[in-house]
Amino acid sequence: MNLALDCLRHLGDAGLLAGRELEEIIFTDFYSAAVLDNGAAGWALNYAAARPWRRRERRWLHRARQDSLLRRTLFSTSVPAEAAGLRAALLAALSLPALQAPTRYGFRSETDLPSPLLDKACHAAVIGFGGLMWRLFGVPGLRSLRILDLGLQRRRGEMESVAAAMRLARPALRIELGDGRELALHDCDTVSITGSALCNGSLDSLLAATRTGQQVIVQGQSIAVHPQALFDRGVAAVLTTRKSSALLPLARADRSGAALRPWFEGGNERLCLLPA
Repeated sequence: MNLALDCLRHLGDAGLLAGRELEEIIFTDFYSAAVLDNGAAGWALNYAAARPWRRRERRWLHRARQDSLLRRTLFSTSVPAEAAGLRAALLAALSLPALQAPTRYGFRSETDLPSPLLDKACHAAVIGFGGLMWRLFGVPGLRSLRILDLGLQRRRGEMESVAAAMRLARPALRIELGDGRELALHDCDTVSITGSALCNGSLDSLLAATRTGQQVIVQGQSIAVHPQALFDRGVAAVLTTRKSSALLPLARADRSGAALRPWFEGGNERLCLLPA
């Protein structure tokens, strides 16, 4: 069973699917939103490039009228980029009650990642340029840091500049760059995976490349979902955010997503989900 379908199963077991309907879909050039009949909104990165957005929204909502919560459409084994992002947003909307009352749903939350999860890192990998990269870089005992991103060719100049600065600041720390197409995680004790992998369909394979005994953390704006399916796969913590109610009117007014960027680049409240 893939992770998205497993997450949907946990939501169903928790009673969070009963009576819910997809009321609104908002696509922007940056993020997508799924809004339920109870007003809950979920957000996820939009990797699709299909415009005009409003026409796409109407098509998806028409499907939702015939396929409750788009279960048949979105929760198959393989879906296109637009569908994967919408699926992540829908899971986030359905998960909102659990994130608001975590102990009731079998997990706990803190306002940030507990420092012991990173403090003992010696050989770390970050999948997705950014994320926990700088926090891991600051761990005193770290000996190597592998930074993997599918966009390496497109962002090579930026990534090599950052790697050069890291090597200058910490000459004894081995810094490696890669595109992640050949995952080499077996020698890492700590692995940080971008939550946006849920939006491009790669999260299942990335988690499958980790091993028992590693400290695996999934982090990002797009992973604000019921975390049990992640915990079942060995994830130690999910670092995400609570989304402001101000985002919906901003997204409706500006489909470029420019008005959303300040929120998704530091403006949303941090939230860390942990096993009970």
